[in-house]
Amino acid sequence: MKLKLYEILNAVEVLKKVFNSSVNLKLAYRLKKMSKKCQEELMLVQETQKKLFDKYGEENEKKERVIPKDNIDAYQTELTAFLNTEVDMQFDPVVIDDNEKINVSANELIAVEKILTITETK
Repeated sequence: MKLKLYEILNAVEVLKKVFNSSVNLKLAYRLKKMSKKCQEELMLVQETQKKLFDKYGEENEKKERVIPKDNIDAYQTELTAFLNTEVDMQFDPVVIDDNEKINVSANELIAVEKILTITETK
């Protein structure tokens, strides 16, 4: 499955809830594999974001690194282009039976709709 980096970032908090839920062993295994790949991508994203921040940022009088107003547009443009990068996650969407005891809101499901598929039990 291919995802854009911003889609992974948007899904992080919801995925944490899912990863910490008590689920059956087979689902737990698939979620663990997915979690590992997501964590790898997130680490790379964070490293790249730091490099961009260092590239466009300057140290202020309080010795804090900030992005000056004249660099904000360039920083945001480059960051947006980077976050739109598509990556192959090397896993298929994880199918979750609606009987699993995972509590997420409808809005949270939107953030993970490409990653998790909910199936109805008949």
